Amino acid sequence: MLLSFAVVMLIMTALCSTDVLAQRRRAVVVHPVRHPVARTHLVVRPGHPIRRVLPANVVVRTARRPVIVRHPLVYLPALAWRPVVVALPPRERVVWTDTETITRDEEWVDTNYGVDASGDALYLDLSGKTKLNFAEVTFDDGHVQVVDFKEETHDPGVYKLLDVNSSQHVATVRILAKSESDDTKLSVLFKQVNEGRKTVMKRRIILAITLVLGVAFASQLGSDATLQAQPAQKFRFETSVVKLGPNQIMRVTIDWGDGTAGSVRFGQTTYTQGGCNTDGVCKLTGTNTFTGPITLMPGEAASCDILAAGTYGRGIVVTNNRNARVNASIIDATGRVDAVLIALLMP
Repeated sequence: MLLSFAVVMLIMTALCSTDVLAQRRRAVVVHPVRHPVARTHLVVRPGHPIRRVLPANVVVRTARRPVIVRHPLVYLPALAWRPVVVALPPRERVVWTDTETITRDEEWVDTNYGVDASGDALYLDLSGKTKLNFAEVTFDDGHVQVVDFKEETHDPGVYKLLDVNSSQHVATVRILAKSESDDTKLSVLFKQVNEGRKTVMKRRIILAITLVLGVAFASQLGSDATLQAQPAQKFRFETSVVKLGPNQIMRVTIDWGDGTAGSVRFGQTTYTQGGCNTDGVCKLTGTNTFTGPITLMPGEAASCDILAAGTYGRGIVVTNNRNARVNASIIDATGRVDAVLIALLMP
């Protein structure tokens, strides 16, 4: 009996010890292994508009999708960021998105994203508490818009990063950030343009140009008697100023109509964008160039491709035929007409 009792006690002791050990195993906390953080010097190119002292060394995350900008970089004046929490855009409206995860022990991280897309708004989605320094949005024409976060800390949420002109093509986005949580997912999203709104705006622009053309033409008719008594004059037709998108050109066409033969010259005003104020108003400086004259006979027409993709400009036609009909088409690489502008007969 004593032997049986001892055996039972030994078995119970072993079972209890096993249970205690299992509980101890479950109580063990395993910390993730952190790899050594490799830092490098922060690269800031000449002309960068932020003048405060920036972090000397950062962790660099290169873009998963390299995008080449084939124009010299020109920094625009920095925009002060106003953090407002917003709703995520609908999934079907997001044309591009990418995410980087940054950790607390990395400190400042220079994150880079290859976008290569067009849209009307960039969004920033933070999964943890994050200190933000600045962002750079580089367009394919070489202009760089810097957004100044002023090294402030922001809670998790979705924020609008920047409104973008729908005619501009975003090449890359760069964000300098530091996670103040254990880790933070830093997501950038690009929302596409509402096609319905684009169509309405195009129709309004064309209608407005047509109305102005009617006023200018009526003014010319009112001075008919004076014109007939004077030597032959030159009449100038002009389009409005437009910014062409990627793979777009402007084609100006003149329909000579009836009457006698006469001369035609095509021209263009090419604009260079200067500085912008804090409200986003940018100054444009224009330069005029013209083709040599050609002669058109009654019933003939002529056209000229005058503006290249990604440029600001307007089309010009100079002729001695007041009754000529002039218009401009914005055409993409496939030959599709995206918009039609009616040139104004200038008084």
